[in-house]
Amino acid sequence: MNILVISHLYPDSQSSIRGTFIQREVLRLAESAECRVTLITPIPWAPCILWWNPKWRRYGQEPALVSLKTLTRYYPRYMLLPRQMLRAMTGPTLYLAISRLVDELHRLADFDVVHGHTLIPDGYAAVRIGRRIGVPVVCTSHGSDGNVYPQSMFAYRKFAQEVVSQADQVIAVSDALRKDLYSLALPKRLIRIIPNSVDAGDFAFCGQDKNAIRRVLGIPQNASVLIFVGTISREKGVYGLVEAFEILAEQQPRLHLVMLGNGPDLPRLQEMAASRLGLSRVRLVGQVPHTDVPNWLAASDVFVFPSYHEGMPNAVLETMACGLPVVATSVGGIPEVIQNGMTGLLVAPKDVDALVDATRLLSRDSGLRKELGEKARQHMVEHFLWDQHVADVLSVYKEVTG
Repeated sequence: MNILVISHLYPDSQSSIRGTFIQREVLRLAESAECRVTLITPIPWAPCILWWNPKWRRYGQEPALVSLKTLTRYYPRYMLLPRQMLRAMTGPTLYLAISRLVDELHRLADFDVVHGHTLIPDGYAAVRIGRRIGVPVVCTSHGSDGNVYPQSMFAYRKFAQEVVSQADQVIAVSDALRKDLYSLALPKRLIRIIPNSVDAGDFAFCGQDKNAIRRVLGIPQNASVLIFVGTISREKGVYGLVEAFEILAEQQPRLHLVMLGNGPDLPRLQEMAASRLGLSRVRLVGQVPHTDVPNWLAASDVFVFPSYHEGMPNAVLETMACGLPVVATSVGGIPEVIQNGMTGLLVAPKDVDALVDATRLLSRDSGLRKELGEKARQHMVEHFLWDQHVADVLSVYKEVTG
């Protein structure tokens, strides 16, 4: 089968962080003997006048084409409108930007399936393209595209409803997200649940010496370390995390907090942490290469993830695969991964007191940390590996083309 994948979240040549869950799926599909994949990764049009900003300079310098042994990637430019005002309109602008390229590629490859990742903008473009070239469309919803934005923006909701109702198969990464998608529209087929997966071999401590890793990363040997990995934004619960740490830090002098990731609230959170706690015990590291994340996890004692909305967060899956105990909020697909008290601890979102209690319990009890971490890793190895994920996606392609 010839598959066209459309994903604006796929990592570009200069950023290895965003969309790694999509990247893993696409690469494994491309390596399989059952399909040939062509990837379109639309990126915002960036005129030179905006290149003073590193993000826009990166967009502008991205090549139009990258050809690898098993995968060819195209980077067409599209008009990115002001997100908070016109986020939904990125669907139509993206479709217009890639439609001519798709026509040319279809004449060469004769696509069997178009697969869009996220309802808007990629799913919207995929539905229009599928109708245009006459091939079935698959769309995967990953989280906020299905459970946040449709509830807060009318135009986004209308476009999302169109995608859910017109795609030949909709995939959700969790059962909770599946229910949210059913509330939007009636799909052609029953929505399939294919959760995100993890490379257990990449995310394993493999007997590494925690003290040696801490020396390299500059973490005190006798510290008890909490770690967060994700976007530094209010929706990820980062302010509640710092508030919880402020309470815990008074009780546990050796407790430290490490936060990996970039985001719109990073500068403000840095100021908050510096004024309240001092940066000697709170480290906002910023974005690190995805391949470096296991070392930071290996140097830590407890992973804390207080997000308000989720689909199936890879950060939680990867942490569990490392055998590091997790405290997370019971939102989205997280309760489908973490059995409270067995493979991690769950708390209600926006409940700082509950977050303090659960984090204190794990940070003080090494035996419980070891027990929950081992059970979490075993759960990942048994239920969330990529071989099954790819087999499930391939079965969807066969169904829609059959």
